[in-house]
Order: sequence, then C-alpha cells, then structure tokens
Amino acid sequence: MSVFGDALAGGLKAIRRIAGQPIVYVAGSLSIPIPLAVQAKNELQSTSDTVVLETVEVRDWSFPAASLVDGSGNVFEPSAGHQILASILGVDHTFEVVLVPGHQVFGYVDNDQSTINVHTQRIG
Repeated sequence: MSVFGDALAGGLKAIRRIAGQPIVYVAGSLSIPIPLAVQAKNELQSTSDTVVLETVEVRDWSFPAASLVDGSGNVFEPSAGHQILASILGVDHTFEVVLVPGHQVFGYVDNDQSTINVHTQRIG
C-alpha cells in the first residue's frame, strides 16, 4: 500500500470503530458475522443508456472486502439478492443487496480495494 492508502485504510478503520455496528451478511446458506460495518443513506440515479429513470434511495453498508469469505476460504463479491441482517435501536432489520440500473451492487471505497460499499434496500 502507498502512504496515502495506509492513511485512508486507517481512517476507514477508525470510522468503523466509532460508527460501526455488527451485521450478518447472508449469501444463500452462508451467514457471515461482520463485527463492524457502517450504514449510510444514499440516493442513486437509475439510468438507461440515455435518460435518468428515477432516483432510488438505498442504504449503503461499508465493511472490509476480505470479510466475505465462502466455505472454501475464497473471498467473494456481493450479489443482488444477498442480505444483510442488522439490529438498529434494538429492532432487527433485513436489507437486500440491490442492483440499481446503471450501477453495480457494490463499489470499492479505496484504491487498494480493502473496503467495499454495498447497496441495499430494507425489506424487513
């Protein structure tokens, strides 16, 4: 990592430590506890090739990319339909990973691709 990358990684870790909360990432039969993830409200513009179709409100969850490890020890990427389970103010919620037209279901927060930002919508 570069000096800038190290500083950014340290800052992201501090944000998770201060504002993070535990979640469970669910991919099929696989449930992965993630000790600290940060939630943020975001708006994405759903687009076609030529026009903006609508504005979609999503809940973004940021956490270390290396957290998503399958049963064989391989790191995998988020996919639409996966879920995030979180307790907010003592109430359990389910968020589904969504694909907004014109966007991917997740993006990397940093150049070193150590932290991902996953787009979800609350379904329960």
